[in-house]
Amino acid sequence: MKIDAGYNGKLMQSKLFKRRCDGESGVLAWRINKHLITKKPIEDFKIITIVRDPIDQLVSYYWWAHTNPTMGAFCPDACPVNGDTRKDIYRKFVLWLNKPYRAAIFKDWTSAPIETPVETLVRINEAMVAEADTVLLHSDLQNECKEKLGIKFLLPKMKSGKKVIADKASDYFFNNKKLLNDILASFPISMKYLKNDS
Repeated sequence: MKIDAGYNGKLMQSKLFKRRCDGESGVLAWRINKHLITKKPIEDFKIITIVRDPIDQLVSYYWWAHTNPTMGAFCPDACPVNGDTRKDIYRKFVLWLNKPYRAAIFKDWTSAPIETPVETLVRINEAMVAEADTVLLHSDLQNECKEKLGIKFLLPKMKSGKKVIADKASDYFFNNKKLLNDILASFPISMKYLKNDS
């Protein structure tokens, strides 16, 4: 089976790769920001973060990084192209996981570390989860916000939830359990929260 996805010489035109923000969420963001204007010291605020399964996040990051060749984590050798089979994409995904790049989250590219995608997510995610007063589970965000934050209204959708390939994220490792387990072991703080959820 051929997969019709990937960078094909121009920016992806698929709705899947276009950012979406409906009007209601824009209003919600304005209301929240309006109430954040305060004279309270920053130390008085609680830190809230979201923890996501690292494997799901890496697969999502892979597809996002290959929507545009100017992305820092874009790797031409690992880029999915029209006509790739699932096996081709899985092979390219594993290649991408091990390919160092200059982390795109830094505004000053000269001081950005050169690291693999896994190292980027470990550096960012583990620090956020370790410092948070409240950790919300990405897999059940609506209920987590209701239970832990008292948010009773329906959260706006910022992403379509559609996947390029409907396969589970673990399928991308093509039965390489050691690589999968090594990555999960790199996220000990995140995994503590995720294991408590299961």
